[in-house]
Amino acid sequence: MANKTNFVLSFIFLIKLSCSYSQGIEEQRKYCVKNADTFEVSLKKDPTIGGISLLHHADDVYYDLYLDSPDYTLKRNGYSLRFRKRISNENGVSYSFQLKSEMVDLNGVRMEVEESDLSFYKFLQDTSIIHLTDIIDPLFDFADTKIPTIALQKCRETLQEWLIFKSNAPILPFQQLKSLNAVLFNDAMIGSFAPVLVGKSLRSRFHGVIDPEQNDSLYRSTIRNQIAFKELPKKLQENDTLNWIFEASLDKSQFVPLEENPRTIDLIEFEVENKFFIPERGAQLIDSFQKEAETKYNLGPVTKSKYAQAIDILHN
Repeated sequence: MANKTNFVLSFIFLIKLSCSYSQGIEEQRKYCVKNADTFEVSLKKDPTIGGISLLHHADDVYYDLYLDSPDYTLKRNGYSLRFRKRISNENGVSYSFQLKSEMVDLNGVRMEVEESDLSFYKFLQDTSIIHLTDIIDPLFDFADTKIPTIALQKCRETLQEWLIFKSNAPILPFQQLKSLNAVLFNDAMIGSFAPVLVGKSLRSRFHGVIDPEQNDSLYRSTIRNQIAFKELPKKLQENDTLNWIFEASLDKSQFVPLEENPRTIDLIEFEVENKFFIPERGAQLIDSFQKEAETKYNLGPVTKSKYAQAIDILHN
């Protein structure tokens, strides 16, 4: 294969005996936040909003590297494709490759497919074996440095070679795109994807629960979430009196395009994801939470992903 990055690079072929991935839908709602610091302080005091108690359990850092074609085919068709690096105070560092759809309404149901084990993808560079994460880490770092370098450009070109090489491989996000529209998302289109935007998010995470000590009547009138014990978050495994309704997060994010002297885009969002085993009942409970939160904290509903918002801001 032609080497476009001026250093020796060979792709290692391996048979993937097992893969770690997930697919399905998310039922989530997103809100813009006008005063993030005040809102975050209030949330971390474990308030009860609309009968739901919020339990702060983690502060994570997320790096996101978004890919698209030169004419933003993914965005124009309602999708985003990203590599993600998560630095968690609970679970350490992890990587994933995710395809998500845009919300179609305020009660947002989104498709998500994810390949969550990137350790399989390796390259032979000169005489050393390197991982895909070694290529994307410097691109993540651009969110902090905002300084383009020759090494960064090499990583970018190498990643584009990988996308071309793997456009017909059994990689879940690529397979899902082809199943959605095989004509549009053919091998040539997937091979045209390149890094266009990188972001860093400081995420405060919360469990939304019904706590009998805070709202006994709602607790008694709501059936317990029927979810396997092993699938419960650790904090809720340790306290079986709480009834888990949703996950929530507050993101303070900054995005930059991969170019010289990039314009920075700051976004602040609060997100709620339905975790109740009867989605309709979970949605009702979230409705009550949302009504009070909008009034108390002046939150505004959002349907567009952070990627779509950032690209729109850049082009306006």
